[in-house]
Amino acid sequence: MKFGYRRYSKEQTDEERQLLQKIYQHVTESRFIFADEKNIENTQECYGFMRQLLRAGDELYIDRLDSLGANFITMAQEWQYITQQVGARIVVIEHPDYLDSSNMQKDSHTDISAQEYFLFLLQYLNEIQRKRMRESQRQGIEEAVRSGKKMGRPCLEWDWQLFAETAERWSKKEITAEEACRIMKCTRSSWYKYTKQKGYRP
Repeated sequence: MKFGYRRYSKEQTDEERQLLQKIYQHVTESRFIFADEKNIENTQECYGFMRQLLRAGDELYIDRLDSLGANFITMAQEWQYITQQVGARIVVIEHPDYLDSSNMQKDSHTDISAQEYFLFLLQYLNEIQRKRMRESQRQGIEEAVRSGKKMGRPCLEWDWQLFAETAERWSKKEITAEEACRIMKCTRSSWYKYTKQKGYRP
C-alpha cells in the first residue's frame, strides 16, 4: 500500500503545493495522504496515526526529510524504524533520486549499505548541530555577562536528566504531553517551550 505524508504552512507556499502534487503522482487515493500543519508546538497527530498503519512492503512518500523529525537524530530514528523495523520503503519527494530507501543497497566491497552511511551521517550532523548550539549559547552568555546584562533564570528546580529522558519518550510517542507534564510537574506551555528549545518533537 502507498501512503503520503507532508507538513504544511498555514499559508501554503508554491513549493509545498508542488511537492503535494508530486506525492499525488505516487499516491492516487487522497485518503492515504496525511498532513500536519507546522506550528509552534510541532504536533504531528496525523503522522503518529499513519505510522501505526505502515506494514512491511508499504511505500511512504514524504515531502521533505525533516517531516520525519525536528532534529537529525529523530530523522535517523524514524527512518531506521520505518525501513528496518517495519520494512516499508521511504521516498523523499524533494530529492527522490538520492533519498529512496530502496536504492540504498550494500556495497559488495565494504558490506555497508548506503542507508547505514546515511543514518550515520544524520547522527553525525546532529552532534555537530548540538555542539554549535552549545558553543553559541556559551558565547551568548559570556557576551551578556561582559555587557552587564542580567541572565534570566531557567527552571533550576528541574531535573534536566529526567527532562531529556522524558522528552525522548515523548518524541517517540511512548507518552503524551500530559503524561510528560505530570512527570516534570510543569505546565504544557513550559513543556513545549523547553522541548522546542532543545529540538524535541513527536
